[in-house]
Amino acid sequence: MDIMLIGLDEVGASIGLALGELEDSVKRFGYDPDKQTGKKAHELGAVDELLSHPRKASSRIDAAILSIPLKEKEAYLDLLGEKMKENAVIIDTGRLKTPAIQAASEYLPESISYIGLTPIIGPDALVSASPGTAEPRADLFQGGLAAMVIPPATSEAASEFALGLAAVLGATPFFIEAGEHDAVTAVEDGLPFIFSSAFMNMMTTLPNWRESRRLVGSTFAAFASFIGVHHASDLGTSMHQSRDVLLAKLNDFDEEIDRIRALLEMDDPEGLIDYLTRAEVSRNVLIKARKRADWSGEELEPSRMKEAGSFFGNLFGLTPRPPREEP
Repeated sequence: MDIMLIGLDEVGASIGLALGELEDSVKRFGYDPDKQTGKKAHELGAVDELLSHPRKASSRIDAAILSIPLKEKEAYLDLLGEKMKENAVIIDTGRLKTPAIQAASEYLPESISYIGLTPIIGPDALVSASPGTAEPRADLFQGGLAAMVIPPATSEAASEFALGLAAVLGATPFFIEAGEHDAVTAVEDGLPFIFSSAFMNMMTTLPNWRESRRLVGSTFAAFASFIGVHHASDLGTSMHQSRDVLLAKLNDFDEEIDRIRALLEMDDPEGLIDYLTRAEVSRNVLIKARKRADWSGEELEPSRMKEAGSFFGNLFGLTPRPPREEP
């Protein structure tokens, strides 16, 4: 099977490395607009053949996997729609599905299927590196999830291919509507970016920034590292599209800031320590649940999280899912 990976960033290259474990069953063509990124992915073994442009192999491939910014997607969908053979499938790993589906319906013929698949990092890699600094790895999504947005007219063969890809990645698939997917990713991507950007802009506009920047340490750098993880154009589009959801969550965050402000004004060091400790406990519970792929644990129930004084339990508006039954 001939597969082309367009975009060889951490996600695209990691998928390529996972496909490489199929050995002779798959030939991996690769392209990235940034030559250095493409060269690095090729050296890592993420692709068998590095292309100077997707048109070089578009007419022979069975599937294309896109890991590119939204603003560039239309051009590639247009190209692939003209060149790919019938019954081919396009897998889009982007974090924003609704406008991509609209573009796919415009540029792709009915004989080519489009599926949105968002691979979610596995527990082993979840806390191993700072945002945006992880190296591509074949097991990046092992033990994770694969959010799948499958349009109604998608062929059964294309759906089976997407499910097979999730299996190769070691990720458990679950199905979700495009609008719900985009609302969740807008919060998950958008809020850390908002807070990190606001923090950076606040610090760099302070009168003493020229002097205080000399004391920047790992905590500052880690918080600021969210900036640049995702393309600003994609994030801006996503945040605007889901602005009602984000505004509601920002209101929730304002309430948390007011709680911290009240503790500071009351000169209550014990209260501050308790607040920070409860947040740490909530974070540890989340990581432990992720590692064992169990979202039904009692400690993750929204009521328990609310009692703990943390808004993170309902941050994404997701209902805990029951564990998968073993066959």
